[in-house]
Amino acid sequence: EKTMLRATGGVNTHKGAIYAMGLLCGSIGRLDPVFDVDSILEESKKMVRNVVQRDFDPTNITNNDSEEGLG
Repeated sequence: EKTMLRATGGVNTHKGAIYAMGLLCGSIGRLDPVFDVDSILEESKKMVRNVVQRDFDPTNITNNDSEEGLG
């Protein structure tokens, strides 16, 4: 892990990959049995709406790791 962090300038690339994979799997799980790539991406967008804005809002002092607002 230290080697990865050194190579990526302190960015935990595994964490991002795991988050993205979880998001896609969660999106698929919320869809009907029949789905396509576009519907997966649309569902993913719905799940993370406002997450980036909330995470980078300097007035936000809540725990950014919570699931609040993801549905």
